Amino acid sequence: MSQNIERLEKKLDDMFAMVDAVQDAEAKARLAEYLCIRTSGLLETVVKQLVSEFMDGNSQQEVDRYVKTKMKSVTNLKHAKLEKLLESFSSDWQSEYVSGISDAEKASLNSIIDLRNSMAHGGNQSASYIIVKEHYNNVKSIIGRLKAIIRKRGRQARARRAA
Repeated sequence: MSQNIERLEKKLDDMFAMVDAVQDAEAKARLAEYLCIRTSGLLETVVKQLVSEFMDGNSQQEVDRYVKTKMKSVTNLKHAKLEKLLESFSSDWQSEYVSGISDAEKASLNSIIDLRNSMAHGGNQSASYIIVKEHYNNVKSIIGRLKAIIRKRGRQARARRAA
């Protein structure tokens, strides 16, 4: 599964690189909206897959199924909601996440979700490509931190089980 996460990240990196080359300002603005939606989707997908990776083999089948079913409905992961989700698994996950996130990353995470929701529901809110790209880079930092936190705990749990 981790290959899937990296593949999705690379695909979005490649999309941003393509849009970097676009000269037409209006086209770039419309593409920025699309990239905003994709960035939000990437975060949700990564969180769900990281939790799924963590659950695989670390819990009873019934617990694993329950958590994976509940995770399907996780959306709109603004900072506070992501923090609560992490805390529901482990206070260590939550505290490690909170201690490492910057104000700029929090703001970017919240802005990406707000922009996505506004666009998805017909709002007229928009953001420039430069802003969306900045938000994306901050969200990528958050994703990197989440991968480190959740995968580390997964390795620790598997090591305890093997011992």
